[in-house]
Amino acid sequence: MKSQRARRKISRRPAAAPRARKARGEGYLRREEILAATRNLLLREGLERVTIRAICARVGVTPPALYRHFKDKREIIIAICNETFGRLLERFRGIRATVADPLEALKQMMESYVRFALAHPDEYRLLFMSKDLLMLKFAKEMNLGSDEDALRAGILGPLVLHELAEHVGLCIRQGVLREGDPETLTDSIWACGHGLASLIITHPHFKDRPHDPLIAAAMDMTLTGLLRR
Repeated sequence: MKSQRARRKISRRPAAAPRARKARGEGYLRREEILAATRNLLLREGLERVTIRAICARVGVTPPALYRHFKDKREIIIAICNETFGRLLERFRGIRATVADPLEALKQMMESYVRFALAHPDEYRLLFMSKDLLMLKFAKEMNLGSDEDALRAGILGPLVLHELAEHVGLCIRQGVLREGDPETLTDSIWACGHGLASLIITHPHFKDRPHDPLIAAAMDMTLTGLLRR
């Protein structure tokens, strides 16, 4: 009898009220809340365990309210990736537009890449270091067989590598870098930048060491090995 009264008492507790709808013109704030909550959940739980229901609970909205901003989980993931890749792409293009010397521009691009990773470690982990490798996962689901397919689907990630590859190709044509397959050289340069960024983010050895001299030395060593002799 006591347990029944307790259950009736519990059942009369009001449910947690969803957050009020944002005022007109402030919907972008809710969108950012959704993206931030999803990033946090992805880092803690992994891709498969993050559901629309979990995202709504974290933000404090109902699914219909979330669907006003994103049609499904895939669209949220793509938005997270595009935000990160978009900022990196802007940096690459800015350097190429303002630095005349092609080798110096390439060096600055890769230094900027590593510094970007260190400034946004959570996003970098999600895109390049997590077991899910978000964009590869969705590329398979969306049958994106090539970079061109990804670009047509509105995914910015391939544009970042395209920008780097175009500049590497320019350096080869101008006789700055040694002759070779541009794709191989691009992957090699990117791998060095990614390896350095990953170590600094994750390894305690680098926690208290100055980063700028390390980044500059690593990129100088990498590119010196690829110079035309």
